[in-house]
Formats: sequence, C-alpha cells, structure tokens
Amino acid sequence: MLDPLFMSISIFNLNCWLMPSPFSIDAEERLMAIIEMIENTNPDIVTLQEIWLNKYILYLKMRLPEYNFIYANTLFYNQTGLLTLIRIKPIHVQVDYFGRSMKHNLAELLFNKGFISVDIKINNEKWSIFNTHLYASFSKNIETLNKQLVTLFSNLPDANVILCGDLNIDEVQFLEFNQDKFFRLCDSTPTVDIANPYAYAKFNKYFMKDKSKKVDYLLYRNSYTLRNEYEVIKSPVVSDHFPIFTCISF
Repeated sequence: MLDPLFMSISIFNLNCWLMPSPFSIDAEERLMAIIEMIENTNPDIVTLQEIWLNKYILYLKMRLPEYNFIYANTLFYNQTGLLTLIRIKPIHVQVDYFGRSMKHNLAELLFNKGFISVDIKINNEKWSIFNTHLYASFSKNIETLNKQLVTLFSNLPDANVILCGDLNIDEVQFLEFNQDKFFRLCDSTPTVDIANPYAYAKFNKYFMKDKSKKVDYLLYRNSYTLRNEYEVIKSPVVSDHFPIFTCISF
C-alpha cells in the first residue's frame, strides 16, 4: 500500500477502449479482465483512459473499494474518459478539459478530452500524477493534437511530476516534442500492435492503418533519475491497447 514514507510506488496504465456499442466490442467481458489484472498487479496508482460510461465506474468502485476514485463526475457520462485510482487520499485534485473546436473530427466531437492531476506525498515530497488522453487525428493534420500537447505541458509542474496516458503520438513525434523535457518509465515497445486482435476489430481497422506503434507513455520530470522496472502486458488481451505496469524506486 502506498504510504508517504515509502520509497517506491507502482503504476498501472491502460487505454481501456470501453466505449458505447458499436464503437467497441466485448466491453463487459474485457472490463472483468481489466479488474482482474489490476487486482493481480496490485498497483498503488491506476491511470485509465476511455472509461466513458458511468456504469463501468460504478462497477470498478464495487470491485476496487480500497482506491480513491478521481474522474469528471457528470450526470450522463465521464466526459474526459479518464479515471485515476489511488490508494492514499490526495492532497489536491483537478480535472481540466482541452475543449472542442470546429476542427475536431466527428469521433472526437462526441467527447471532451482533457487531463486529471492528482497531488500526493511520496517520501515527504509532493508529487503530481497526471492522467491524460490526447486527440486522435486519424490524418496527417495534427494541428489540434499539437495544441493539446502545448496546453498539457504548460500545465505540468517543473519537477516531481509523473505523466501517464495515451498521447496519440508515435515515437518520432514524441522525440520531436519532448526535447528532453521528460525522462521515460518505459521503452519504445508498441502499445498498439498488429498482433492484438482488438486493435483491428470493427471501427479500429479504419484508423490503425495496419501498423504497430507506441502511443501510450509513462514519463516523469525530476532533478534525479528514478529507478524502475516495467512491463508492457500482452497477455491476456484486455483492450485495443496493451497495459503498462511499472514499479518505481526513489
């Protein structure tokens, strides 16, 4: 269990692809498998994306009562699709939206993506844990995505920050934008993979363009280098993305 005096934490990150039918498939079965994976890895912090329906959040709360739940608590659905679970009580939380524009494609207009920040104490230092999901352009026009990246990075603290989520940028774009702003908590292993049957099911096959790539990242910014072990979990398959699990030592 995470404690302010502990010298290590573990994080589980996943884009869950829990969208209303027919935009995803096997949602109920995959949710059960995702919960089992969280229970088995037993992370201190969980950062999930694409948990759009409130009924899924309610079920997660029933199965994982030991966590504090942070999300955009709206009446009809979870507007950002983001859900952060953390074992200790946060000292501050905030949900921010990137906002929609006329340049958004139809799929992105249905939702209102953004980021969640959660401040906690680790080893008597304040750390900010960010969970985000950025715009999916599905084309070479990445103007909206770049604007969201600028907005996100401008809201990040100068130190003691961990950024988790689906940035929707590949390795080349990430290196161009990062410019050594962040260190990495995982390597370049693809998180969207042609070997994953869900990545090319139904609507996904029109957008994935039949290639493997990394779009999910765990990053940090601090004055010293953290030690960590990580795994991109490829079995069982629970989403169109692969989960990332890391254990970090301070």
